[in-house]
Amino acid sequence: MNYRKFFISQIVLLALPSILLSSFAIYAILGQKAIITQKIEETYLHLLRSTQRRVSQVLGEKEYQVYVTTKNYTENETQQLTLLDPFYTHVFLVRNNKIVYPTQRNKNFPEATSLDLHNYNAFQQGHFYEFQEKDYPRAIEAYRQIPQDKTTLGMTLLAIARCYKKNNNFTKALDTYNDVATLFQDSKSLREFQLVVNAKLQMIAIKKYQQDMKQAYENCLLLLEFLYANKLRVPENLYTHYHKMVEEDIVKIKNNQDLTSETKTSLLQQHAQIIEVYEQKQQQELLLRQIRHLIDYIQKENKDRGYLQYKDNNEQHFIYFFRFEYSIALFKINIAALKKKLRTIVSGKQLGQEFFITIIDEAGRPINDIDKQAHMIISRPISNDFPFWSVAIYSQHASSLENLTRQKSYLYFGGIFFVIILLFMGLYVFISSFIKEIKSSRLQSDFVSNVTHELKTPLTSIKMFVETLLMDRVADKKEQLQCLNVIAAESDRLSRLIDRILDFAKMKENKRKFYFTQEDLGSVISKTATQFQEKRPDCSITLNIKKGLPQISLDVEAINQALMNLLSNAYKYTEKENKNIIISCNKKGKKYLEVRVKDNGIGVPRHEQQRIFQKFYRVEDRRAAKIEGTGLGLALVSSIIEAHKGKVNVSSKVGVGSEFTFSLPIHSST
Repeated sequence: MNYRKFFISQIVLLALPSILLSSFAIYAILGQKAIITQKIEETYLHLLRSTQRRVSQVLGEKEYQVYVTTKNYTENETQQLTLLDPFYTHVFLVRNNKIVYPTQRNKNFPEATSLDLHNYNAFQQGHFYEFQEKDYPRAIEAYRQIPQDKTTLGMTLLAIARCYKKNNNFTKALDTYNDVATLFQDSKSLREFQLVVNAKLQMIAIKKYQQDMKQAYENCLLLLEFLYANKLRVPENLYTHYHKMVEEDIVKIKNNQDLTSETKTSLLQQHAQIIEVYEQKQQQELLLRQIRHLIDYIQKENKDRGYLQYKDNNEQHFIYFFRFEYSIALFKINIAALKKKLRTIVSGKQLGQEFFITIIDEAGRPINDIDKQAHMIISRPISNDFPFWSVAIYSQHASSLENLTRQKSYLYFGGIFFVIILLFMGLYVFISSFIKEIKSSRLQSDFVSNVTHELKTPLTSIKMFVETLLMDRVADKKEQLQCLNVIAAESDRLSRLIDRILDFAKMKENKRKFYFTQEDLGSVISKTATQFQEKRPDCSITLNIKKGLPQISLDVEAINQALMNLLSNAYKYTEKENKNIIISCNKKGKKYLEVRVKDNGIGVPRHEQQRIFQKFYRVEDRRAAKIEGTGLGLALVSSIIEAHKGKVNVSSKVGVGSEFTFSLPIHSST
């Protein structure tokens, strides 16, 4: 029989109708939904369009307002841009592809001019009096003699102030440091920036030395504000170094006991305001970086006005832009204000008791609170200019026409799906049963073949030796006795085979009776091993039976039969000349006695180990196939042990050997 063609035909006969049935169901459901949606659209489309026009009108009014505000804009009239409706949170103006409003912090100082050799020598003379001679007045005079220009003025003043400080003339030192900070407050280079920072640090140090902690704290805040303003112009490592120094000074001054609580509170508020302004500046610059990408897009699109969207930290943002003269104005929309305005438009838009109109955002969420049970039926974008949000019609109750039809459609589809599942389950059960029967038929066929072979072999031997004796071919009595011994042995073999088949048949029909008595399992094992050793003197059997084991309830004949089957298999499936079998018996916990039969045979593959206890099954191995057997031995062992309420299993490694283990309960109710 061609099983493959049979399987394919069955799958086609069952699967094809299921697929066709599912296709018709889906087509019917989709067609039904389309008809319903079309009817609702025809009924309420004019209301939907009316809402769209009202929302577009509100947006148009806002667009006209910003146009009037900015059309006469000049760079000196930035205040006009900041007095707009709170509908917008930020305003940006672009000219020549550059953002001119709001102003941004400058970046990167130009390279500093180096000192020429003449000025360097002049400083050397002042350094000699200052550091070598410790003659600070002469050092000051030497520094004052240096020709002054923009590259030397700041360094000269710092050197003079340093000499005043060393000479304990703190008043003149502070005045000179303050002159440096004032002169170079609007730093044009990194050197001028460092001059201001160093001057302010020295002023802080002098005030700390004079115990004027309030003035020291105020100077720290001024320096911190200066650092924040120039952060983008300074190398990161230099900025971090200065910022750390200032923060350490602030911490020390705050912990000073000379500051009154009122003064400390006031200074802490100033400190917090400086940090807040700095963070706002950072946020603005982050926003400006995002706006620059949008400017490139606007230039490419070549539109006069419109709306753009972008995402920041998974939040949606909208920008309205328009061109005028040679500029582009961009207005960041306040999402909260937009939602508030639109809610006033759609509030109260009930379409009878079943439906209502609302606005949904870019994620499909309604902008106002609605019942969780409500379902959206249709939606349309607000306008071509603002397609990000939509006007939508929702059904109020689950009993609406759309939902009712949807429920019926789902019920219909669910029923069809259930029928399909049943069809495939039937197909699965049919194929599984069919495969099982094929395997069972094959095993029984192999069993009949093996049994026929097992019966024919001893019968052939018996017949041959009987004919030999009848024809007087053997005259010697010793040889006649050998022939009779062979006949007797083959008869015993034939008898055991028939008994095994009959025992299996009884066990299969639950007709075998067991006679349980309290016995010493170790003694039963010893007797069985002795009987087997007498028949197989070329086999070495080692017994490891623990002494003092409790007696258990068992059928001596059945356990003897199970052990004989295990020993016979261990002997047959060992190809080596040294056939070694180890039988051990120990207590397993408090409830079981465990018997292990270990050999050094060919072993059982891992994937076969769970199947060898099935009736008629034999390992599919070339070496095992050469060994005679019926496939009933281990099935009988399993049935006998289960009848004793025990368990049997095997652990094996191919080429090393096998170990069969069965456990019997110590206390049994059998």
